[in-house]
Amino acid sequence: MRGLLLVALGVAVLIGSPQPAWADTPLVGIGASVEDVDDAAGFRRVAGLAADDATVAESFDRPTVYSDRRFGIPLTEDEAGIIADQIKAQNALIPAAEAATKLAGFSGVYFERGTLHVLVTGDLETARVALEATRPASGQLVIEHATVDHRTLEGIRTAILSDQDLAALGATFSTVAIDPVTSRVELTVKGSDPVDEVAELLATKYGDAVVVLTTEASISALACNSQEDCGLKGGLSGRHTSPGVTCTTGFIARMGTTSLNRIITAGHCIEDAGGPPNNYAWKNYSGTMFWGYNSTYQYDALNDIGFITVECAVACNKYFASGPSDIRTVRLTWATDAGMPVGRYVCRSGHTSNWDCGYINRTDVSAVYDGLIHYGLWEVTPKSTYGDSGAGYVALEADQSYVIPYGILSAGQTGVGALYTYYYPANNAGYYNTYPCTVSGC
Repeated sequence: MRGLLLVALGVAVLIGSPQPAWADTPLVGIGASVEDVDDAAGFRRVAGLAADDATVAESFDRPTVYSDRRFGIPLTEDEAGIIADQIKAQNALIPAAEAATKLAGFSGVYFERGTLHVLVTGDLETARVALEATRPASGQLVIEHATVDHRTLEGIRTAILSDQDLAALGATFSTVAIDPVTSRVELTVKGSDPVDEVAELLATKYGDAVVVLTTEASISALACNSQEDCGLKGGLSGRHTSPGVTCTTGFIARMGTTSLNRIITAGHCIEDAGGPPNNYAWKNYSGTMFWGYNSTYQYDALNDIGFITVECAVACNKYFASGPSDIRTVRLTWATDAGMPVGRYVCRSGHTSNWDCGYINRTDVSAVYDGLIHYGLWEVTPKSTYGDSGAGYVALEADQSYVIPYGILSAGQTGVGALYTYYYPANNAGYYNTYPCTVSGC
């Protein structure tokens, strides 16, 4: 383990994030861990489903009734259908979400189930008219007033990251993010730090546009499961033979117009395996999935994406989801940053944590781990741990046999009370002229 408690999840750690109001520990169902139940309760609340202790416990105790696990938690078929309808509504509203970011006075955008919320500092009717053409007939769009625009919030966030007065207080902040729901900047520090002094300093400089949140750190034991013998695709376990490093494949991609294919994973996985000069093979645990060598690596405050060269003959646009009989298809290119707003449902398949779904909690987050400030991260609720690094975060199309590539898992909190994981937008791979395989054979 490296770092404090934010973990680059091939082998590393993040520091923490705020505890939301819904995170009170519910009753634990038979055979379910506290974390499983907490995940289920949180997901249900966001989706608008029954999330009381008795219902959540029952969902684990009666697997024949709550038999639908396509979203990573036990649901009835009717409940899963509700989520599927919300996802369909969100997909239809993505063009409106992207258009909203270009409005004068734009402050924030987020989803609340199937409804898109847009915050602006200017005239609401002007914004409504501008967005109306991008909204489908059945799409639910709410435009709200904000007091601070996004550009101002971004300036405040940037100033905080280099604030010497803040640094002099000795506070260890883990995230600095813009909350599009409240139009403010959120700074997270450890509960053991001088929280009151930090809050007073920030209030003096930035007023009520900044809020200070706290978190406690803890560490738990790690489990290990593998996903092997499934042919080359995203969502599978991979290990480097010398030294031994375990991560997860994100997506299979094509570099430019050439025939060169790449597995996209986390850059720190490449670093931990010795970096690009190390030509030992990356393999699936059984040794039958993929070979390759480290091809390209960038690991700094802007990116944590690495590549492994592979031979790809068929089925390179596939993604391993909840199990060997649940293989999804990638048929769209990377989502844009604007196409991944707060509240959007996302899923991932990790080496250790397997298939799990949740939602985007914050976008464009700055987080501190491995001694660096990392910019441009997306914060999501599905928990992750060691070995999940490199996993591909996806959104689900209306036909859930198809997935949309969103991001590459970089780091996350570990331990009791851990809440969030962080991914880099997969569209960063476009910097290397690399794009996802969207047809069989790429």
